[in-house]
Amino acid sequence: YPASTALWIKADTGVTTDAGGVNQWNDLSGNGNNLVQTAGVPYEPQLATNPLNGEPVIRFTATNETYMSASSSPSLAITGDMAVFAVVNFETLAGNALGMIVSKTGPTLPAPYDYYVRPGAGVQFYRGNGTTYGYLNSTSVPSTGVPHLLDVVMQGTTATHRLDGITNGSGTISTTIGDTGYPLYIGTRADGADRLTGDLAELIVLG
Repeated sequence: YPASTALWIKADTGVTTDAGGVNQWNDLSGNGNNLVQTAGVPYEPQLATNPLNGEPVIRFTATNETYMSASSSPSLAITGDMAVFAVVNFETLAGNALGMIVSKTGPTLPAPYDYYVRPGAGVQFYRGNGTTYGYLNSTSVPSTGVPHLLDVVMQGTTATHRLDGITNGSGTISTTIGDTGYPLYIGTRADGADRLTGDLAELIVLG
């Protein structure tokens, strides 16, 4: 992966569990942005060993408020061009708030990014500085119950969504982008308003 890789996690590598579930998920990018969950049960996601073609996933459940976080760092504070790639299986998108993938918000607005799915809007990619923001919705909503490769790439003000390798909407995001020092979260947003119910197998964030 390129030197611009800020975060890279895979469910088959660097996962530490205790009696309650996953308490650490190590960053493979070399930046040391390890994800942790120190609150214990019920907030730890679960390691499922073989649901994705015999490969493991980390399973998040919104009703248990499962999530993991990494401390803010210069490599995660991406205020320019960036890309996100995620292999994810959404168990459900019911309730319009169960498709959270990765966020760095301050705490309710992107600062500098937020990436998730809402059934009424599609895959949503937000950029901002915690006060002002812009966003791009995808054309189609990922189906539930099956794994997908989701990605979004932003260069300059142009952003493009893809779903399983096929373009899924593109457009312009024009806003002021800045970082407010909040942690990066997976499985939830900083304010807990959006969560994930489903399986995450791999996540790559490039900046």
